[in-house]
Amino acid sequence: MAQCIHCGLCLPACPTYAVFHTEMDSPRGRIALMQAAADGRIGLEGGFQTHIELCLGCRACETACPSGVQYGALLEAARATLAAEVQPGLVGRFAGWLGLRQLMPHPKRLRWLARALRLYQVSGLQQAVRGLNILPTRLRAMEGLLPPLPATYPDYRRPAPAVGQKRGEVALLT
Repeated sequence: MAQCIHCGLCLPACPTYAVFHTEMDSPRGRIALMQAAADGRIGLEGGFQTHIELCLGCRACETACPSGVQYGALLEAARATLAAEVQPGLVGRFAGWLGLRQLMPHPKRLRWLARALRLYQVSGLQQAVRGLNILPTRLRAMEGLLPPLPATYPDYRRPAPAVGQKRGEVALLT
C-alpha cells in the first residue's frame, strides 16, 4: 500500500471509476480504504466492504501504475480478510445461493433470467423504475450496470461454426 504515490494514473483505466465517478470506487480510493482499515480507522463492514466488492478485479490499473503497485494482491488480501471477518447477512447469503447454486450451473435458468431482463428493458418498465427512483441505493447501482440485452442468444453448448473455409478442428483442454 505504501508503494502507491496517489498520482491518479490508474483512474482512467478503472471501469468502476468510469461508471461511478467516485474516488472510493477507484484503485487509489480502495488502497486508501485498505490502509484506513489496516490502521483501525474504519471498520470492515459498510462502505469498505461495498467498495471492495464493487471492484471487478480486472487489474487494468496495474498496467497503468507507474509505481508498480500490485493492486491484485492487495485486493485479494482485502477480500480474504472480508471473507474471514464479515459474515454476510440474510440477503447476501440468499443472493449467493441464488446466483451461484441456482442460476450459474443451469444455462436454461440463465436464459430465462436474460429474457425477463430483456422484457424489463424493452417494455418501458426500466425507464419507469429509474424515473420513480424506487430502488434501494445498492440495487440502483447494480441496475445501472445492466447492459442492453440482445433479443436472442446463441447456444453456447454447441460448437461455433467456422468462419470462412474450415481448415481443421481445435480442442481446448482445461
